[in-house]
Amino acid sequence: MIFYLKKYDWLIMVLFLTLCAYFGSQFLVNLVLTSLLVVEKPVLADESDASQTLPIKNESDFQTIVEKNIFSSDKTWTGEEDDEDLGEDSEAQLPAEPIEDDLTSPPIKSDLGLQLLGTMVFSDPKQSTASIKDGTSFKDYHIGDKLSGEFDVLEIGRGYVVFLRNHRREYLSTGYFDQNIGVFETKKAETVAIPEIGQLTPEDTFQTDGEGIKKASDNRYQIAAPKWTEALKNIGGILMDAQTAPNFDGGKINGFTIIALRPGSIYQHLGIEVGDTLVSVNGKSIDSADAALRLFHILKDKTTFEIGVVREGESKVVRYQVK
Repeated sequence: MIFYLKKYDWLIMVLFLTLCAYFGSQFLVNLVLTSLLVVEKPVLADESDASQTLPIKNESDFQTIVEKNIFSSDKTWTGEEDDEDLGEDSEAQLPAEPIEDDLTSPPIKSDLGLQLLGTMVFSDPKQSTASIKDGTSFKDYHIGDKLSGEFDVLEIGRGYVVFLRNHRREYLSTGYFDQNIGVFETKKAETVAIPEIGQLTPEDTFQTDGEGIKKASDNRYQIAAPKWTEALKNIGGILMDAQTAPNFDGGKINGFTIIALRPGSIYQHLGIEVGDTLVSVNGKSIDSADAALRLFHILKDKTTFEIGVVREGESKVVRYQVK
């Protein structure tokens, strides 16, 4: 072993010197690079100010904050100061208060341009019906329906309809109502007394002395065309001449029973009596208030028609001819 070490000692020396040269050069390179790339340490705010001596503040330095009282330390702030700063624009920024419906003031005459043709009023307000003409067509309404698709119908009375429009009540009325009952502007709606059949005189609505209406035979009548045309001009008045009640059969409406007639009304001259139940017109059943209300509208353009009547339990048909 010693022999080999002595034989190759020069090689070991060369290897040692090579390693020393390599590590020595690496050390020098790192030393030079470190001196060239000096990174300055960032100065923190606290460290930069640490060398400076800050002056000690006294109470007077905070007097401005105390005077402004931004935290209301004395509990005297009311918010009025901020309102003054907002000026007139503050009111514009507030949401508008909702408008409440006025249901207590008397209704006003409506200017919608609709015509109330007539009403049928029952003890149950939900069954009451009003026929209203809009242009060339007419439609039947009940309480809760939308008049013209947007106005709630609130009340249906004898000769008038009350509905809600623009947060207040308006009404439509027949000519009879305007001439004999009065207008809502002078009377509270809840105190308007609509007279019953027995409270009105024969002159209150459309009347006839029988002239132009002739009984040809039992259950057959002839009507002069001018008289019939004149009568149908005031359908609202005709409807007011009779007081009816729905006749129920098996839980369904089967006609309407005449419970009161105004003396001298056109019904009497047409052979209709108190106690009669009108069940059909031209063979079509009267099975709703709407159908009953349309009765005279249907007959406007007819020269002949017939009305099915139940009188004292006996069914009969009364025929009419307009000449």
